[in-house]
Amino acid sequence: MAAKEILITPQQSITFEEFHQLAAGILDRVVDRLPRNTVALFNNLLGRAGIKDTLVDIHCHAFTYKNIPRNFIKYPNWIPSQFVRKAAKLLVSKDFGTALDLSQSIKLVDELLRIYHDASVDELNTVVVGVLMMDMERAISGGVEQGFYGQLMEVKELVDNYQFNQGQMSVSGKSHILPFLAIDPHNKDVLHMFLSAFVEDLSIPRYPNIDYGTFQGIKIYPSLGYVPHHPLLMEIYKVCEAKQIPITAHCGGNRTHPSADKIIVSYRKFHPDGSVEDKTQSFILRGEEGDRFTKYFNRPEHWQKILKRHPDLKLNIAHFGSNDDWKLFLSTDINDRAKSGVQQTINLLEYKNVYADFSYSFYSQAHVNGIFNTLATHPFLKNKVMYGSDFYMCQIEKGTLADYYKYVKSVFGHDTEINDNFFVKNAIRFLMA
Repeated sequence: MAAKEILITPQQSITFEEFHQLAAGILDRVVDRLPRNTVALFNNLLGRAGIKDTLVDIHCHAFTYKNIPRNFIKYPNWIPSQFVRKAAKLLVSKDFGTALDLSQSIKLVDELLRIYHDASVDELNTVVVGVLMMDMERAISGGVEQGFYGQLMEVKELVDNYQFNQGQMSVSGKSHILPFLAIDPHNKDVLHMFLSAFVEDLSIPRYPNIDYGTFQGIKIYPSLGYVPHHPLLMEIYKVCEAKQIPITAHCGGNRTHPSADKIIVSYRKFHPDGSVEDKTQSFILRGEEGDRFTKYFNRPEHWQKILKRHPDLKLNIAHFGSNDDWKLFLSTDINDRAKSGVQQTINLLEYKNVYADFSYSFYSQAHVNGIFNTLATHPFLKNKVMYGSDFYMCQIEKGTLADYYKYVKSVFGHDTEINDNFFVKNAIRFLMA
């Protein structure tokens, strides 16, 4: 009988006390950490109306097939059932990655920008890209062809040397590629990585392949086996709130979860008297338990307990709910609407620095019209919701980005204020405000 896999949180290479001492060296002002050209561009855009030449895609990916664990590819539960048989043959073949052009990060960004150039209903000349890293190798077995260190190297190359020029469109890595560092508590060096990314004058050796200034935020993906209120993450939130470092948290698609049979989940319990207690809980993943686990860990309402303690946290609730959440929210039953992830997200958006990107879910025309109507009935949301493509995951799973992008532009373009905020200004506020 094969040994059971157990996923646990390892001891960090840096203590919490050392972490906070070193994190004090992070520059206080966001504008001092962003590239100067980016700050100038953002300030200009915030003062304009009727923006047609610029797009901010706050949610896309550039990790390659070499960064995807083999068992994730072997069991493609993230692909709709009607496509599994066909996709599985490709995913386990030697042609995977080359057929889908997932072999290099630079090729993925090239493809994304080419799609926007060719599909643009306006004369786009600038695209700012929020590149979200993924660290799946801790939670999903099978090994990877290129480890997280290699992924860091490709992101560094994007920022340092990338250049895209086609027609009127010009995009450079140093000004327009804004990566978010993947933070996974199962990585024993994650505190060291965070410090290397955000402390300019670091008194300890910098983590390999992480230069100061490369990363502009962090990415959290709870369904990979940890809750948002993990003790390690709570320590990171203290710093992110104080220094206004943006956080993007996956709270949508429910297809990805650990391959382990058992997970020992660390979490921080908050008592009514204000005291806290760090505890653990075991989860068994068998059969449908994996799906229930993922839905539970992705629930936006988990962030309520965090925001009560860190109300100024700059947070993006990614995806603005799953497909099932939008079906519930758009139903006529008021009880269904109340329990949907969409309504949970709207509740969180009451906090001044909390935003939501409408990635993944916009690949349904019904959902696009639903979010547009929701903005009309909840006026404060006009300043809260951001555009994200979720490229290239949705390109594989749902269809052609070009068609959906054009449809979203056709719907949102009828209202200048909504168009400007959704496609440009809200993301700038999230990144820089």
